[in-house]
Amino acid sequence: LEEVQRKIAEKRKRREEIEREEQRKNELIRRKAGQDMAEQQERMKEEQMRRDIEKQKREKEDDKIAARKIKQQIEQDKRDRAARLAQEKAEREGKVAEPAPAPVSLLNAMPQVTASGTQARLQIRPMLQSDKKVSPITHVFEANQTLADVIKFVHESVPEVGKHIKLSLAFPRKDFSSHDEAKTLKHLGLVPNAALILTEK
Repeated sequence: LEEVQRKIAEKRKRREEIEREEQRKNELIRRKAGQDMAEQQERMKEEQMRRDIEKQKREKEDDKIAARKIKQQIEQDKRDRAARLAQEKAEREGKVAEPAPAPVSLLNAMPQVTASGTQARLQIRPMLQSDKKVSPITHVFEANQTLADVIKFVHESVPEVGKHIKLSLAFPRKDFSSHDEAKTLKHLGLVPNAALILTEK
């Protein structure tokens, strides 16, 4: 009987030791899983912070570009307004005002031409994306040509622009839509001369 009791006690002891070992292993696994999860959460937090910083940098750069374009547009509007006022004054006095000089480029390095009452001398100033450097172009159209003819000329002369573009009158500021494309330049008030702004949609 004592021998049987001793064997039973030994089995109970071994079983308790196995259970304690399993509990220890389970505890190690649980701690390791908790540590891995904490490290993963920390990595995710750091990645989110990095993305936020990059987004802020991009937004600041976009704001700088937008501010620079607005400043350039304001300066150009001032020049266009001064040129228009000079033209109107010259017309009142019976004189012909000299057109404001435009930067010379491969696109408009040609003899300057003037427009009569049946023609429209258009100076088109591209305001494209920062990576597209295109100088202003000047061309004389017939007064009965349409805005669609001007758009076609722009696509042929400025290959850098995309398929969808928009033309706007510099001063007083007016955006032309697709409904204006069939109208003549005379009907749109672009005769004898006008300054237009070219942008991409």
